Amino acid sequence: ENGLEAYTTALQIDTRLGAYENVSISLNAIGKIHELWRDFDTALEFFFRSLEISRQLNNLNQISVRKASIASVYKSLHKFDLALEYLEQSLALETELGNEVRRGYRMDQIGEIYTTMGDYKKAEGMLMPALQIFQDNNIHISESIVLNHLALNYMKKGEYDNALYYYNQSLEI
Repeated sequence: ENGLEAYTTALQIDTRLGAYENVSISLNAIGKIHELWRDFDTALEFFFRSLEISRQLNNLNQISVRKASIASVYKSLHKFDLALEYLEQSLALETELGNEVRRGYRMDQIGEIYTTMGDYKKAEGMLMPALQIFQDNNIHISESIVLNHLALNYMKKGEYDNALYYYNQSLEI
């Protein structure tokens, strides 16, 4: 509640100042709060408003992040096709912008959805390169998360030795 109040105040100030990049950031943050509260309809309203401003500013970095935020809500709503659509658009932007680490995040998110959908081969095709990106950039927390997602993917495939291997690697980190 304190965070919502602070971001709402920031939104009002930035709107008065015409600081639209900051307006987009505050809208996205307010959307994230509503997403955490599982108020998904309201979260989507804020995310789409934020996305529209980012488009008007032609801020490709923000557009990519906003699309990932929207995808997160669709994933929570089990609308996996929509989540994948927005994540793939975000991934394409991250690739275009050369944002290697954020590419890793998007690939991990896509891989996680493919695992949930039971498309284990596509999941692995996203998770393995994401793992490599985080290893190459020494981002150990994200590396551990991807290892955990790989383990779950192998477990669901019935490849328990591989699942145990990746779970142990994740646990070690």
